[in-house]
Amino acid sequence: MTYNFKLGPEALWLVVNTVLGTVLVELLANLAGLTALPSWDNVSLWLSALAVSAIRTALGALLAAATSSGGFNKPDPQG
Repeated sequence: MTYNFKLGPEALWLVVNTVLGTVLVELLANLAGLTALPSWDNVSLWLSALAVSAIRTALGALLAAATSSGGFNKPDPQG
């Protein structure tokens, strides 16, 4: 098994997972009746989603380091 850690896509996934995680938690809480209105300014919710996304990114980096033929790829300046 190999895993190539590419900084650009991993950073993008970090942002996407953070935003989607926060939105889904707020929507599910609203649908379940736990909150009357979504509170997008809930800092602890955003930090929790960021922490989970950062853990996912760190696991990808560990997987890339642990695989013999995988590794870390720098972004190509040529595109």
